Amino acid sequence: MTWMLGLDLLIAVLLVAAIAAAIILHRRFNQAKQDWRVLEALSGEFRATTARTDDSIRALKLSTATLTKEIERGDALIDDLRFLIERAGTLADRLESDVRSARSREGAAPAVPRAAPVSRDKPAPREPGSARPQAEPAAATSAPRSQAERALLAALRTQP
Repeated sequence: MTWMLGLDLLIAVLLVAAIAAAIILHRRFNQAKQDWRVLEALSGEFRATTARTDDSIRALKLSTATLTKEIERGDALIDDLRFLIERAGTLADRLESDVRSARSREGAAPAVPRAAPVSRDKPAPREPGSARPQAEPAAATSAPRSQAERALLAALRTQP
């Protein structure tokens, strides 16, 4: 019988150890469940953040494409404006030479003093408070004005 008692004691000790191990495992499983729920919540937030990021990237690409088109349009306009400025300078020179030749043919008007050349890159600096120089009134000159001169003076008077 002693060996039966020893065997019962051994089984009782093993049962206590198994119960203690089961309690420890139960606590660990509960902690793992809580951690799993937290991980699922974080995963959902990460998915939502990733979706917002994807939407933002698409919007940024669209904005970049729009901005690129606007820059290309601006570059084309710059080229057009440079061409127009060049043409306007040429036309102004031609108009000036036509006026000079018309005056020299009439012989009545003295030569018009040539203005200082103006840079086509920037406007000439103007002092604050100074007004735009006014053209002479038509009555102040003795020579009759040509149609081109009258049109030029009218255009200069109407500009701000």
